[in-house]
Amino acid sequence: MRALLVLGSFVLVGLAASASGFPFQCLANAGVPPSIRANGLTELAGDLTLNCTGGTPTPAGQAFPQFNFTVLLNTNVTGRITGQSEFSEALLFVDEPALCLEATADAVSEERRLSALAVTLEGARKRGAIAGLHCCAARPFRRMCRAKPDILSFDAHEGLELFFADGDARDFVKQGGAVAYGLIPTWPGLDGVNPAGIFSRWLKAAALAGDPQELARRAMITATCGLGLLEPGSIAPSFSAAHEVGKLIHTLADTPAVFGALLAGS
Repeated sequence: MRALLVLGSFVLVGLAASASGFPFQCLANAGVPPSIRANGLTELAGDLTLNCTGGTPTPAGQAFPQFNFTVLLNTNVTGRITGQSEFSEALLFVDEPALCLEATADAVSEERRLSALAVTLEGARKRGAIAGLHCCAARPFRRMCRAKPDILSFDAHEGLELFFADGDARDFVKQGGAVAYGLIPTWPGLDGVNPAGIFSRWLKAAALAGDPQELARRAMITATCGLGLLEPGSIAPSFSAAHEVGKLIHTLADTPAVFGALLAGS
């Protein structure tokens, strides 16, 4: 029996260019393999961490060197067809690439950092993946948009209204970019979280920024940040809340007549 396995997270740690020119090398750590069902459809296959060091700094004006990483599984892997020719099941998210930090005088310039990030995202696209970028601290939307991701992910629980008020962010969605709104707070308990209230907040903010129906068509709902730091029992309620909010947003996207009633009722 074939199962669709989901690699939980692919983490690239410490990709550094050493000024002393040590050889570039990476060490992989897959951790303890989890037990997964043979008949599962979206089983979490675990995390793979690459710790990379060394290399020679790339001179200014030259292209960054490219490296290929191949992940092999000891079983068959299948995928579900999405039904949308422009959409891929393969997602690559670059998580917190230090865009929120102001560079010191001796650090790599912002332009070169953004260029390297853009090359990484474009490399993912060329290989058939959708390239996403996540940053939850300080919400540096201008820098994130300059890296040209397909999906922009941020802590919308704290910064939803700031996002829609930001000119670069609005231009990103007007030009067809998708947005992963981290609207579900990362709390140990979500008893007081109301999916309908979260949707109402999103709808009001979206209505002030543009056409909510068009924005809904390119929206996905996630937790904010740090979900992996919670106890396992808190994970399922977070996914459930995100699913409920997502259903409301997709209803708006798929049913034009419902928009006026939803906005009036919010």
